[in-house]
Amino acid sequence: MYDCIVIGSGIGGLAAAGLLARVADKRVLVLEKHLEPGGLTHTFRRDGASWDVGVHYLGEMGPDDGMFQYLDYLSAGELKFNQMPEGFDRFVYPDIDFTVPSDPDEYQDKLIELFPAEQRAIRRYFRDIKRAYRWNIIRMSRAMVPGFIDPIFALIEKLTGRTATSTTGDYLKKNFRSPVLRALLVSQWGDYGLPPSRSAFAIHSLVINSYLHGAWFPQGGSARIARTIEKTIERSGGAVRVGQEVTKILVEDGRAVGVAAIDRRGLNRQEVTYRAPLVISNAGAKLTFEKFLPTDGEIGRLTQKSRQIIKNSGPGSSSISVYL
Repeated sequence: MYDCIVIGSGIGGLAAAGLLARVADKRVLVLEKHLEPGGLTHTFRRDGASWDVGVHYLGEMGPDDGMFQYLDYLSAGELKFNQMPEGFDRFVYPDIDFTVPSDPDEYQDKLIELFPAEQRAIRRYFRDIKRAYRWNIIRMSRAMVPGFIDPIFALIEKLTGRTATSTTGDYLKKNFRSPVLRALLVSQWGDYGLPPSRSAFAIHSLVINSYLHGAWFPQGGSARIARTIEKTIERSGGAVRVGQEVTKILVEDGRAVGVAAIDRRGLNRQEVTYRAPLVISNAGAKLTFEKFLPTDGEIGRLTQKSRQIIKNSGPGSSSISVYL
């Protein structure tokens, strides 16, 4: 019996499992439906070439950056990153070809050189990116601060959130006259998956701030991210098992006690049961609340609001990736 079961081996599931293994020395079982672990960090091979499915580049991976230190801890120092050369991003439009510098001051200067009439707005934009980024940190920190401090954080969040909670599109229309400049500034919107008309400026700021000092790529390809964290899980007696399609979370006396799954390895599929006193789902809210958990009884009543939010949210944007 394991101490914890994690459904899904995407980076969120692996990070949770890795932390439980590293910090608390827990035996964690990670179950993955696919035949390759890692979610968007996994790779595949065709005709002798290796293809990275989801990792194009990563920001804030310098030695002093918090995100690097986090992954360094999860991988026990095995995961290494190389900084990409200047020009890691290039925005090509009919009238402009713009290469993104790895320095925020140079980035501003290049934009001002191209759009001198918008100088004040450009400088304000980079200041607002920093402010919205800090607003994100305050908002996320509320889940971790003691209860008596939370009202202070809530007040700061409310007083400083007007720009952060506007849409990216509204912010650009309000502050910039040039449609070309607006397009340049949101060229990376594919990184967060929503067009400017639908994305919060707070989310836009997270991505832009992440790459202000350049981009990095993992040594050995993106599959190294999953493999190094998997080794951390294994060192504490845990495991990552692929070909395991979870069908439901087992609940007894109002508590999760394990999962039922189908072992999809081999020709004969088998129904299997895994038990643990703690279950973490990284399979997405829709699957978790609408399929894995009971929708009736006490659990159904407690999760009704979450299911309604999911129903009202509607589908997100679609995309197609072509590997050439």
